[in-house]
Amino acid sequence: MRHTALLLLFSICVYICSSCGGSDRNEQLIGSDYHDDSTPNPEKIWKSKCISCHGLRGNLGANGASNLQEATSSLDYRVQIITNGKGVMTPWKDLLSEEEILAIAEYTLSFNPDLESNGK
Repeated sequence: MRHTALLLLFSICVYICSSCGGSDRNEQLIGSDYHDDSTPNPEKIWKSKCISCHGLRGNLGANGASNLQEATSSLDYRVQIITNGKGVMTPWKDLLSEEEILAIAEYTLSFNPDLESNGK
């Protein structure tokens, strides 16, 4: 029984860790991550790349992910973290374009209503 429980726990951990990682760059450029041929769609990118750790509204906190509803960090800092990663977070610099990273960073500002209303 204990062996089965440990195997199940291990399987869940592997699933969670693998879902936080990235995928092939070409796969990310196909259709759904873009509004059209040139404009990133941050909501779709968020749902395909970030939701498993940060959650739909930025407050899930899986694998130590920051609660973005409480985060007060600047746009530049968010771009840096998304680009280079932090802790167990995937560095996205080789997986997303600079435009996609900026779009996601701007999108995360909307999770904290205090930042959005202050125009930060």
